[in-house]
Amino acid sequence: WQQQQDLLEGQLEAVQTLLDQDSSTIAAAGSGSSGRVFAGIPEKFRCQSVECCVSANDAALVFWAMGMAGLQVESYFQTCLSLFGDNWPTLLTPTRTVQLLQGLAAVQTAPAELMIKILEMFEERGVSIWVPWHMTPQRLLGLTGSMAQLQLTPGEATVFAWVKAATSIMEDYDPDELAAQCLVFAQLGFTHSTFLSNTAYLAPDFVPYCSPRGLADLALAFSKYRLDTHDLYPILLQTAIKQLTLFNEYDLVRLIDGVSRRAGLDMTPLLTAVQDMIEQQQQQQQQAANSSGTTNLPVAPGPLVS
Repeated sequence: WQQQQDLLEGQLEAVQTLLDQDSSTIAAAGSGSSGRVFAGIPEKFRCQSVECCVSANDAALVFWAMGMAGLQVESYFQTCLSLFGDNWPTLLTPTRTVQLLQGLAAVQTAPAELMIKILEMFEERGVSIWVPWHMTPQRLLGLTGSMAQLQLTPGEATVFAWVKAATSIMEDYDPDELAAQCLVFAQLGFTHSTFLSNTAYLAPDFVPYCSPRGLADLALAFSKYRLDTHDLYPILLQTAIKQLTLFNEYDLVRLIDGVSRRAGLDMTPLLTAVQDMIEQQQQQQQQAANSSGTTNLPVAPGPLVS
């Protein structure tokens, strides 16, 4: 992993160097339909007549990689905007558009004009281009998840096309991806979509294999769902209790928040299990303190259980 990260950083540094050349060494080919700019190689590096071509798609790929690696991208992002302008999204392939959105979501930035262009592009091309045979679960989840994280809401026809695409490839999702996709569609306003209905019906086949994060995603995704959930919630609660010690505080709060919104749902077994876990942890801490010769006052249960 470290070798891969070092290699990635080296490649990104090389691209950044090319894109950061001052105006005297950059000859722009314009922002036409090709979406390419040509950066001249500095004289001291030139051994023959050569040009380095950086496309809008390449720039989006590098931006995505930098965002996923947690690198500082503000300078690089501003350079890309200066080269391609707010029309950058219109120059991208569907795959690179997803990666641009993922990069924006990773670095938590959403320039207004760029976001408007992205939404306009999806309204014009969303239904015709984002069709099932162009999609994988990972790509569709990345696209819709980035939209939800950036609080972008495409038109109903576009989101419906994505719901239809996701439903057609449900068997390709792993359990956690299925749960995450349900939550994203709910966040985009499709709280009663066919995708959620099918997921509820399939609960016995995948919910027991969800991680704590996936269980919390499901609880929140179906918190506003008012149709038949079949056996989803009994299986969800049973699985959560079995995996309780694997939950971190964040996902445990999300889980309880989600299931508590369901009217008439018996949460007693889950809350009792949480209380027992907290008491057991307190006893272990007290025993460890006693064995080390120190005395700790009992710690009151946290705010997870009223």
